[in-house]
Amino acid sequence: MHLTIHNCSKRFRTLRGTVEALREVSLEIGDGEFFVLLGPSGCGKSTLLNLVAGLERPSSGEIRFGETVVAAPARRIFVSPRQRNVAMVFQSYALYPHLDVFGNIAFPLKVAGEKEGAVRDAVAEAAGRLGLGDLLGRRPGELSGGQRQRVAIARALVRRPSVFLLDEPLSNLDAQLRAGTRTELKALQQELGITTLYVTHDQTEAMTLGHRIALLEEGEIVQVGAPQELYDAPATPFAATFIGSPPMNLLQGLIIEREVLLPGGFLVNVPVEKRDMEGLKGEVLVGIRPEHLVVVQEKEGAVPGTVRMVEPLGREFLLQIASGIGDLQALVEKNPPQRGENVNLYIDPRRVHFFFLQA
Repeated sequence: MHLTIHNCSKRFRTLRGTVEALREVSLEIGDGEFFVLLGPSGCGKSTLLNLVAGLERPSSGEIRFGETVVAAPARRIFVSPRQRNVAMVFQSYALYPHLDVFGNIAFPLKVAGEKEGAVRDAVAEAAGRLGLGDLLGRRPGELSGGQRQRVAIARALVRRPSVFLLDEPLSNLDAQLRAGTRTELKALQQELGITTLYVTHDQTEAMTLGHRIALLEEGEIVQVGAPQELYDAPATPFAATFIGSPPMNLLQGLIIEREVLLPGGFLVNVPVEKRDMEGLKGEVLVGIRPEHLVVVQEKEGAVPGTVRMVEPLGREFLLQIASGIGDLQALVEKNPPQRGENVNLYIDPRRVHFFFLQA
């Protein structure tokens, strides 16, 4: 199912006045695509998911499933959630405690009046796909968190929806279960080919699951693209710091022809491929990811600094460094310097990102 969201806004009336949760959001989601809505709490991603599901009505704009308009306030069109054939999985498992796994998965089919044989076959297929075949007689209280979440996913998929909507479904799982369930979910979506809209605040989930990601901030789309595209070429300082762990270092700079002046008088050359900065003047934010700061022996052309903290991360070490151009974070894979040790940092101009504050 191809989804189109065109200039959608959503306003809520509260005792403190009108709150604009979404502002003219437009997205195209391809048939069979795994599309992720990413952003911090309160950015509007769950509200957008609810608009697609039909749980909320847009204040303006239009939503289409294929060629069918399912919501358009200006034309007084609103199609109910049942008629949209969507399935939704929430952060809370929302399982019926008095029903066993079979009963929970079968529930939407029984409500729809499906015949007993068809229900049994559909439940067996969904349970088999999600590794629940041996658990059909258990009740939710007898299941682990990961098993409960798989039951919730099976209950959603058993209806054979046109669109699969997931609202932070892995948030309640511990790190190991979350990673395993994430892998299973991605494989399942690829196998079934269902158009999927997935909401998360976790950039690791977004990067590993999504064919494309839409990053939201305060109700607006900041950037849309493939995961690696958002990482390699962030469009704004917010995108640069939200995607990537540890986040990108951002430093105040001043454009001077083909160079950028950083605090402490350090100059960064502008690479040829970024010479579109020529002729611009004023302040700029200079971004460099921690893994692109290189600790070197040579002092010439390097930024001097002092290691304030060394944090072991397993295969690499995160260095907190006080330098003449500001506080920096750097990643090294082996032989980290010690706390209090002086180091020299090389900044590769080709790895630098520039975010303009003014022309």
